[in-house]
Amino acid sequence: MDTVKPDEDFAVLLRTTDVALLMVIKSLLDSAGIQYMVQGAEDFRMLPLGSSGGFFSSSALAAAIHVRRADLADARLLIEQCAAHPNEDSRQDPDHDDE
Repeated sequence: MDTVKPDEDFAVLLRTTDVALLMVIKSLLDSAGIQYMVQGAEDFRMLPLGSSGGFFSSSALAAAIHVRRADLADARLLIEQCAAHPNEDSRQDPDHDDE
């Protein structure tokens, strides 16, 4: 990911307490060349409380992924397309014979 300029206009794409989902979204954005920044991901490593957050509100521990406003619609579409076809590669397995 390129360096993000602090004066650029960013918007929240997603908030999550799921570390795996955070990694997947970051990978998708990287592969699409969409610049992003993550706020709050360091809390996942500091507090070994699991996704429920213990006594804390899970929204208080959520990481927020920010993208440039100009890229927000494209980033949302990318996530929607991937969510709509989660196992597309496995359906096209050349070793799988339907007969």
